[in-house]
Amino acid sequence: MTIKEAHNFYTQDEMRYDIMTNKEFLLWYNNLINNGYISYMNTLDIQELINNLVNWYEIKYPEKEFEKDNGINYPDYKNLDNLAKYMTFDQLLYRLSNKEISILKCPYRTGCGGFYYNKELEKDVPCSLVYFNRINTSEERPLFYRDTYNFEIDSLTGKVIYKLNLPKELRNDNYNIEDLYKKLKSLDEYNLKEIEKCLKHKKYDELLRNKILELTVLKILYSKNTIPEYGYKRARIFIDEFNQELNLNLSKSEIDLIMMKDYSINKENMPLNENELKSMIKNRKRMIKEIKRNSKY
Repeated sequence: MTIKEAHNFYTQDEMRYDIMTNKEFLLWYNNLINNGYISYMNTLDIQELINNLVNWYEIKYPEKEFEKDNGINYPDYKNLDNLAKYMTFDQLLYRLSNKEISILKCPYRTGCGGFYYNKELEKDVPCSLVYFNRINTSEERPLFYRDTYNFEIDSLTGKVIYKLNLPKELRNDNYNIEDLYKKLKSLDEYNLKEIEKCLKHKKYDELLRNKILELTVLKILYSKNTIPEYGYKRARIFIDEFNQELNLNLSKSEIDLIMMKDYSINKENMPLNENELKSMIKNRKRMIKEIKRNSKY
């Protein structure tokens, strides 16, 4: 982009990643809270996580790394070490708070849990205790009563790992928590309030996590610490790495469309006619392909 185009690019930034001024996000978030969601994070925590992720990726993939790929050389390039091989996803998690890690990993949570040794992974893994009881049984009665049941799940996968306190007819099959919930619900004999609460919070945690990551992508793209082309590269890398590490399906469509826009004019100008619009989109697509082709990322 030219200096003028870059100026127009940043002018059109809606700053949706600024949580306290994003009315749409605040309304959406408050609706979750009003629907019984107990969040790991308040709005200030969410903003801090976005900022932390942006800072990490701007350090991990510095501007000079992209310039080097584009054939721009400086005398001290031989001293530029590739930090990406050290700044792994695990290293990122080590530097985040527990609640930041929790919202990124979105474990099943019940308020009661611990750890168990996973033989396949050969390490301790978090687990959660879930309980339910028969319909018309007092919810105040403790777990050891015969009409109250419980089971343990792997907090990250939802797999049921301890079944001996389930009803006898359910102890022989393998379940994850969603399958077990469907089975119990079909029997119409049990109060499943606690299981439903666990599943609801898992769903809402994932929705919030994805929103946070989408806003982080926009802040990386529009960062004024770089130029639009490098912000775009860095945003694409961020999406690829989080999709891989957390098994997500974050889309690049929004940032692709942002980069395809014509920034040679201000958004207040008259719209382009159909032929001009087609030509502009074709040129922008060519530019994006060029960026992808010239980058090892």
